[in-house]
Amino acid sequence: MGLLPGAFHDIKTWSVFMPRLVPCLLLLLLTVQSPAADWTQFRGAGAVGVSTETAVPLQWSDTKNLAWKLALPGKGFSSPIVVGDK
Repeated sequence: MGLLPGAFHDIKTWSVFMPRLVPCLLLLLLTVQSPAADWTQFRGAGAVGVSTETAVPLQWSDTKNLAWKLALPGKGFSSPIVVGDK
C-alpha cells in the first residue's frame, strides 16, 4: 500500500492536481503571514486590541495628540480605525 490515497497513485491525476494545489497553499500562507499594520476593524488586527507600537500617546484632548478629526452623521461610529497615517 502506498502513501497516497487511491486516486493519487495515478501520475496523471497527480500532475493535474498539484499545479492547482501549490498556488492555493502559497496564497493561504501569504495571507496568514501578512503583517497587520492597519487597524481596519474593531479592536484592531486580529480583533485582539493589542498594538506592537511603543511610542503611543497616553493622553488625548481636542487639540493634544490628535492627528485628524472628522464629523460623521448619525450614531454608531465608536470604533476607531487606523489606516496609513490616519
